Amino acid sequence: MNLRLGEFIYYIWLPIFIFLLIVTIILSILYLRKKRAIKRELMLKKKELEDKVQSIMKELEDIIDLFHKLISEKNSKTAIIQSYIYLSNFLEKLLNVKVEPYLTERERINEYNRTIPSNFVKEIIYKLYLSYEKVRFGEHEPTNGEINEFLHNLKELSSKIQYAIT
Repeated sequence: MNLRLGEFIYYIWLPIFIFLLIVTIILSILYLRKKRAIKRELMLKKKELEDKVQSIMKELEDIIDLFHKLISEKNSKTAIIQSYIYLSNFLEKLLNVKVEPYLTERERINEYNRTIPSNFVKEIIYKLYLSYEKVRFGEHEPTNGEINEFLHNLKELSSKIQYAIT
């Protein structure tokens, strides 16, 4: 069985080459499909994250708007109390924290802080709590400085929380 060079290429190497070519084409198609699926999944995650951030920002804007509305009605004490209560409920929902009803507000803050990775955001929330505590339990009428500080902290939280949560 003496094969000449042409027959050797035709009978041995050509089938091997064709087989390898088919395998390469199949693997390339599978790779492209997988790449497209991964890209689609990443786009969906990015869209979900953008929607989540937009929702967070909308909720915080609503709290700030409530604060402005109550301040314009000369209800500074109510403005701080109501804004803080809405913020607290928002954080509970956002952070997916189950807070027992018997916990004090300070204990609720500790529960939130366990899930927030950013120390800066924790500080802002604590400052907001201190303003709330002073007005709510101290029967203290807030000064213009305290009102401005509370508003500043709300706006600061609004600008930083999306990076701490997402």
